[in-house]
Amino acid sequence: MSDPLVALRTTIASNLTPELLSKDGEVLPDADLSKAASLRLPANGDREAQTFPLTELTKYESKIPNKMQLDLRVVYNCWLTRDLNVTDYIQISDERGIFNLKFVERADLLGWLKGENEESENILNDKAGKADGSGDGNAANQATDESKPTKKTVSFDDSSSAELKLIYEHERSLQNHNSVLRGSKLIDFSTVSKECQKSIIQAFKTKQSSSARNKKPEPHGAVSKSSSNGSQKGKDPIILLSPSASALLNITNVKQFLENAVFENVMKSSSSSNVQMIARKSPRLGYYKFVVVDNTERLTRPEYWDRVVAVFVTGQAWQFKQYLWSDPNQLFQKVAGFCLTFNGDPVPPQVKQWNVDVVGIDRNQRFRDREVSEMIWTKIERWMIAKGWPVRKR
Repeated sequence: MSDPLVALRTTIASNLTPELLSKDGEVLPDADLSKAASLRLPANGDREAQTFPLTELTKYESKIPNKMQLDLRVVYNCWLTRDLNVTDYIQISDERGIFNLKFVERADLLGWLKGENEESENILNDKAGKADGSGDGNAANQATDESKPTKKTVSFDDSSSAELKLIYEHERSLQNHNSVLRGSKLIDFSTVSKECQKSIIQAFKTKQSSSARNKKPEPHGAVSKSSSNGSQKGKDPIILLSPSASALLNITNVKQFLENAVFENVMKSSSSSNVQMIARKSPRLGYYKFVVVDNTERLTRPEYWDRVVAVFVTGQAWQFKQYLWSDPNQLFQKVAGFCLTFNGDPVPPQVKQWNVDVVGIDRNQRFRDREVSEMIWTKIERWMIAKGWPVRKR
């Protein structure tokens, strides 16, 4: 009777299914491996069906933690759980009361049973059998001979030609790149995989996510005129006012001041609309309509923020909480900033730290309003030209 390890490998290579038997010879399901007494391997070609006790020792020797030959039950349990991960394999082995192999030895045994490896250093007498050429009682040599896909076994009778027999005796097994490159010793490269994951893949993902965060506000900050023209042409620029009650410029008086150059010191009316449309005909940019709002409720998409050209502030940082750029230092790199105050009033200290223009207006002399209004428009239009806004005709 051949070695059970070799016989099992041959059965697997032939795509045949072994059967577990009880002491009474009854066929049991694979889940009852711990209760089974023997393993029956079906007939394969000229070979008759074989039955091996599951307690029979095989030629496969485990070296972790101590050297010991594996019985057929341990080997077949390893084969039945081949598709499970390490954790599930250990759990099922413990439930069945069967010794579980360590990762390296389990992978080595499965590779040999599947025919992926021609030899294994854990199979006893593997090297000795290869050296002296004897293979009748050598499990490893038998396994190698039976598992070679390109080696043909040919039987000759007396009528066979001597020339044909001579040809087959000198037949050489063909090898492909897989068989040549595959070594005889299984090496665990899991540490290399972990190091690659940590040093290369994780670092690349971190760099990619950081780049994505930095690029988020860039559509408005892009200086390229071609890209700006393509995304902003035909759309009205937006001006944001401070919603603070102390703001001199609010949604009630902004149209009169920016469109007609007349400042009215009035509080925001509760009946006022939240949006004002201001028409502006400029010698620099031509005819534009500006959308003026004092909140961000309507700016629900990133492309709306591409159209923001100016922000009026009062020095209160909470104004930027709902902005796309909540950091004032970043915000005023993207848009023009203004702080309108009465002449002689102290400037909020926070404003001095931001990149905004402090614009003073007289409390009583209204004839100076046009000068102040035009100064604001000049800075807004120069900023728009620098960002690539096109000249428009009515």
